[in-house]
Amino acid sequence: MFPAHVEEKLRMFRKGTFVILKEKEQTEFKEKKKDGEVKLKCTVQDESLIFTSPENFVLPYLDGQKKGAKSCADVFLYKKKREKEKWDLHMIEFKKTINTSTISKSYWQFTMGRQYYDIVILFLVSYSLSYGQIPVPGR
Repeated sequence: MFPAHVEEKLRMFRKGTFVILKEKEQTEFKEKKKDGEVKLKCTVQDESLIFTSPENFVLPYLDGQKKGAKSCADVFLYKKKREKEKWDLHMIEFKKTINTSTISKSYWQFTMGRQYYDIVILFLVSYSLSYGQIPVPGR
């Protein structure tokens, strides 16, 4: 189980924007575009929190009209480590093709995804932080 303060904060998120899987549970990720469709089955090893389409929900105050402002990987999978308050992030981006003309866009999606991750995880675990000493996750 996630700590009570994390579950309490998750109740503030929009319904349907995340799913919690227990150890050994399975889910399927899907993405459909005009060029085709992809499906990926995933079985988690530990309790996990999954956000699909995070670019649609994480930072709504960013100007979507500005190129790259809302770029993000397609799926965030936060795997809860057995140690207290430790999380592994797995970002998943579905691509039909990667080549030299598209790699910079993919790199930017992961760069922005990492920044979104910092914000979400800080929100979820911030119950015990004092404002003078806020750690930056993963740094």
